[in-house]
Amino acid sequence: AMRERTPPPPPRPPLEGELPRGEVSVPPPEGEAALSECLRDLKRTLEGGSVFVIGRGRRYPVRDPAKSRGDVSREACEEAFDELSRAIGFELLAQAAASHAASRAPAGG
Repeated sequence: AMRERTPPPPPRPPLEGELPRGEVSVPPPEGEAALSECLRDLKRTLEGGSVFVIGRGRRYPVRDPAKSRGDVSREACEEAFDELSRAIGFELLAQAAASHAASRAPAGG
């Protein structure tokens, strides 16, 4: 007889003071309309000040580069995406530089 698999239990919520862990798998948008919607959502989120890059011992906001609020034109949305990409790139470079410096530091120093 075939047995149905029981789904695994949901993960427990983090305890107070504990950071959440895990992975989220989100499929990429399919089609131009879905991509445009994602870019508009990103633009509005940057405008609202709700996007942060978090690194080792650092947290800083990613600002909307637009001159006027509410502009969700394709160009403004692509500029917002580019700004987020730059912020992530800078953080990755900072982490790589810190890792490189730590690997070159004298032991016990």
